[in-house]
Amino acid sequence: MTRFFLSLVTALFLSISAQAHSPLQSVTPSDGAVLPAPPQAIEMRFRGGARLIRFQLVNAGDGTKIGLGESHLMVESDEHRITLPPLPAGDFTASWRALSEDGHVIKGGFSFSVTGG
Repeated sequence: MTRFFLSLVTALFLSISAQAHSPLQSVTPSDGAVLPAPPQAIEMRFRGGARLIRFQLVNAGDGTKIGLGESHLMVESDEHRITLPPLPAGDFTASWRALSEDGHVIKGGFSFSVTGG
């Protein structure tokens, strides 16, 4: 009985702590997307409120960082929109770091390709 109780408490604790963070639910363009034209923005949706504390987009072909400004940083929301400058054809890699509403740092990355301009 004690082993069952400990298993139940452990499962409940893991469930609660997993729900406490605000993981990324979706991103547009999606990871690995091949686009015929450059996107005008990147949209990120989190499970709960999150503040982007860093977002970087790099042209993977030559390593150039794409200038994005900072208006999208430190805004608490479950949906974020990062407006993009005109992008050339090529492969792009994004990396991000956010602060979830419970104070935990979450991070990730994704990539996409643009075939036309």
